[in-house]
Amino acid sequence: HKVASPQTILENETVAFIADTNAGQSMANASSTIVDFEDVEHDSHNAYNAGTYTIPVTGLYKINSSVMLESTSAIDIGEVMYVSIKINGSSKRIQNYREGDVSDSDNKHYSMQISALLSLNKGDEVTIQVYQGSGGSLDLFNSSQYNSLDIHKIK
Repeated sequence: HKVASPQTILENETVAFIADTNAGQSMANASSTIVDFEDVEHDSHNAYNAGTYTIPVTGLYKINSSVMLESTSAIDIGEVMYVSIKINGSSKRIQNYREGDVSDSDNKHYSMQISALLSLNKGDEVTIQVYQGSGGSLDLFNSSQYNSLDIHKIK
């Protein structure tokens, strides 16, 4: 008597990923840049490589990410920034779409968070991308406390 097929066991196992970055990665101007969360704390299925997480098991996933730009005065009123979750290269969620709030020489940190509950298929490729339109490249703040990604299969 068979209790469960291998596929059933696979569908019920824990899938979890936790990583951050303190590398101060450069975010190009006027384009989406994939964030590489290179400091991997936990990757249950060894599914992450250079900014891309490949879904190992079809299911419902909770994705959370936070990024913060290095202190800058380069973002002025009307200049846009946002963070997105892309699945297989296409935007699935965009959050923290915002514009610079002042035109002055004061340096400010800009942080953005994104969270989504998504139905994903085995083999889907998940990336977190940052868009900023300040007129030049900007770096992520070089502290892992502010730049993180976690992905967890909940069902």
